[in-house]
Amino acid sequence: MTKHKIILDTDPGIDDFFAMLLAADAQNLELRGVTAVAGNQVMEKIANNARGIAQLLGWDCPVSLGADRPLLIPQITASQVHGDTGLGHFPLPAPQKDADERLAWDFIYEEATALDGELEILAIGPLTNLAVAFLRHPDLPQKLRRIVLMGGATEWGNRGAYGEFNFYVDPHAAEIVFSSGVPIDMVGLNVTMQTGISDEEFDDIARTVGESRKVYSELLEFYRNIYRVNDLGFRIVAMHDSLAAAFLMDERVLEMRNAKVQIDCSTGLCRGRSIADFKSESPNARVAVAVDRPRFWDMVMHSLQNAPDVRVQSSASGK
Repeated sequence: MTKHKIILDTDPGIDDFFAMLLAADAQNLELRGVTAVAGNQVMEKIANNARGIAQLLGWDCPVSLGADRPLLIPQITASQVHGDTGLGHFPLPAPQKDADERLAWDFIYEEATALDGELEILAIGPLTNLAVAFLRHPDLPQKLRRIVLMGGATEWGNRGAYGEFNFYVDPHAAEIVFSSGVPIDMVGLNVTMQTGISDEEFDDIARTVGESRKVYSELLEFYRNIYRVNDLGFRIVAMHDSLAAAFLMDERVLEMRNAKVQIDCSTGLCRGRSIADFKSESPNARVAVAVDRPRFWDMVMHSLQNAPDVRVQSSASGK
């Protein structure tokens, strides 16, 4: 089996966590490292979550820390969605391994150089780490196979009038990435919102994970209740980042179309908007336009069935 050699660039984050569970369940991914970026929470909490999740999943790869703020504009977080820790009340094990001494952008460059064109990036947070990597290492685009990212939308957004959160946090970084020349697969809100979990599916998840993994369904319940209590504009809980991970594992979950994508870097109502021109003769990305939801949902449920027993993991870490 040919494996995708990937670095996971993430800001965990509840939906990031479930994407990481999905990646851990994949047979065709070779995880070369995790790079953390501030986004859903501040870097101190993101770093702890990234290292704790790696500990939980038994990942022995490097976890490298990156940007603690956007390139040019003030930092914002999504603490109102993901809670004070960034992962609700989930009992992560205490990390036993220090973060890698290399900064995220240098780690990405070193891995890309070592793999000589085989490295792929799964980016499910703001794109600041990648943007800095391109700025510091101008030859990096020639060393990457592709970038699969969760971000943007072809219509409306979830921040401002049109901005999707990851692009809204750092639109300048997103524009640098889409201008890099690296092949990009964009998985945006227009498809991730089609993964909303129904009440019946919440019940299925609770039955699937059982008592020993109950904290996973409780985390999703926390996520759902946050949306309900705070009236965040959506009545469903969507598996945003998991859909990008699933596409990397099995491209049949999404229908893609070529497009020229540009990012609005203004500070007004259109901040972070991703403008996808499907008629362009010079596309810079493939953009997801439809999802095979049953196929995707089967992958999600399989990953939950194989998720670590959190009580065993916590005991092993001395908690």
